[in-house]
Amino acid sequence: MVDASGNPVAGVKVSGYTERATTDVQGYYLLKRIPTGSITIVAEAAGYPKHSKLANLTPGDHNSVDFVLRVNQDIQPPVTKYRLVPLTETINGKLYIVGFTFRLQATDEANGSGVKITQYRYNGGEWMTYNGPVKFYANDVKLVEYYSTDVAGNTEKMNKMDFVKGIFEGAGSY
Repeated sequence: MVDASGNPVAGVKVSGYTERATTDVQGYYLLKRIPTGSITIVAEAAGYPKHSKLANLTPGDHNSVDFVLRVNQDIQPPVTKYRLVPLTETINGKLYIVGFTFRLQATDEANGSGVKITQYRYNGGEWMTYNGPVKFYANDVKLVEYYSTDVAGNTEKMNKMDFVKGIFEGAGSY
């Protein structure tokens, strides 16, 4: 495992099949008990984008999968936009909005490292990983905050939706 200048990179997390290893000061790693055949080897290190290679491993201990890690050029944070879909209920023949389905869509710049995680919280509670639409009811939710982080570690400024004050700060809707 070397960088673009040919210098060894220590501390790179390498995985393949179900095995994991970390490179030593010379940039070497050893994955044991890997079956033969086509397998994806992944290398991850701070300051570098995630690298992966498809390797065709043959029987024996002479297989070698080398990586040249290039410095991450992604310096822009991702952008997260929201969508609110009203939740309605009919009471005595009248249609009322009782809440909304909250959706988020995060994107990273072209040729960026990709979105790693999107998190949200409401009413100042615990941060949660966004995995899909969330239903919020009007009486329960006063404030929603959210942001995304890309694989390179760039974190966007927190987006804020204050329903009491009617203030929406951030990237807007999609």
